[in-house]
Amino acid sequence: MNTIWKLRRLLTYFFKRKGPHGIHSPYVYKLVSVDFRRQPNSTRIQKIATFLPHLKISTIKKISQLIGDEENLQLSETKIHIQISESLEVFFSPQHFHDFQISQMELDDECRCVILGIIDDKWNFKNWKELQENSMFHCTLDCGSFGILVKRTHQQKEHFTI
Repeated sequence: MNTIWKLRRLLTYFFKRKGPHGIHSPYVYKLVSVDFRRQPNSTRIQKIATFLPHLKISTIKKISQLIGDEENLQLSETKIHIQISESLEVFFSPQHFHDFQISQMELDDECRCVILGIIDDKWNFKNWKELQENSMFHCTLDCGSFGILVKRTHQQKEHFTI
């Protein structure tokens, strides 16, 4: 039953997603057209892969592309998340993000929180939907198998499927 739900969720994602030209936000347009098209750094990919061995290489490449060229990797791991750099944190599931007590988080306005496993099951997807509605994050992006939350308090609250 979970497999049918996951397949239906992926098909919905593929029909709703937009390319860079269907996005009206300059921030998200840059993310899709510049950051996700940046040549992935193989050293970074290998380092991230050692911390996240269960992920597909395509997801690891996307995570490595989110790290700016000038940033150094600062991999520090807990049981529920990995801080990759000053502006990028990766959480293992939406539930783990909730467990991190988002109300007490002191995130920079441009810090990106990558949430893995948003389509692993109905429970994770429900938690992901709740995170999208959270007033702390003004920009949420659904990237298929993972989601991105950005605080961006100066931006109007929007959700993108890319």
